[in-house]
Amino acid sequence: MSESRAASVLRARIAAAHGPAEASGAQPVPEPVPEPVLEVLCRYCLLEGVPLTYMLPDAGLLPDVSIRFFTVDPDWTDALAAGVLAVSAAGSSGQAFVARHLADTMAAVRARLASGAVESASAHTAGGPSESITGFLLRSALVSAYPQLEVRAFAAGANGKPPPGDGNPTDPSIAALKLPTLRLARLTPNVLIALFAGRPASIWIEEPHHGLRVGLQASDAQHPQPYVIAPGGHQVTVPFRGPDHRVIDVEALAGACGTGPGDLARVLLRLPVREVFVSSAQGGG
Repeated sequence: MSESRAASVLRARIAAAHGPAEASGAQPVPEPVPEPVLEVLCRYCLLEGVPLTYMLPDAGLLPDVSIRFFTVDPDWTDALAAGVLAVSAAGSSGQAFVARHLADTMAAVRARLASGAVESASAHTAGGPSESITGFLLRSALVSAYPQLEVRAFAAGANGKPPPGDGNPTDPSIAALKLPTLRLARLTPNVLIALFAGRPASIWIEEPHHGLRVGLQASDAQHPQPYVIAPGGHQVTVPFRGPDHRVIDVEALAGACGTGPGDLARVLLRLPVREVFVSSAQGGG
């Protein structure tokens, strides 16, 4: 819904408010906030159309390869919404109308946002109502490399802990903890913004789940040679043909893992990389 249509609807409401009922001194009956007005205000409260410099006045606050978590200040978004309404209210009578109905209007906006029922091209919603909006800004080459980067936020469970970082998001017990994602959008080619309804106990950011890859666990200080995790859970050093370590001895690897060709393919399957951020209240970093 465009701002121009919302403005015309608001002006019509202002004109109607100064009819016979108000002229006679009768108390006007509160009416629902018009849907076009509600939709536009919700979008502004999700920082849509707000310049990045307003959210990030200094680029040093979000250096390359960094993430910053935040809580949206409701007073700031209320002031933003009041300014948007004031632009559409011509004259002192219109401004008085906006001031009189501002509290009810913002209550309706907050209720819409809390429920996660926001009609936005970048919104993916689920879950129940919440009172706060939280989110993060991510600056990384991953944002441009993976346009379909998957982001999920979770509340703490009945035990006070977030779901395990290696859990399956389709598991009903984990899916029930997922917070509504109100907005997920790229602000620049390498800056991503995400907004959630509620305070997450953990956030998962992972590569897109399309396409299949096979590979090995890379060598490191503890593992001087590449290795795989066999079905039994033990590590198996990858055997190679020849001293240059360029060609894997697949038959020897299958024998060391105790598997056939099909099981070996599953051993070599590389799942999308998942980065898990845990709230400091949950003992995370």
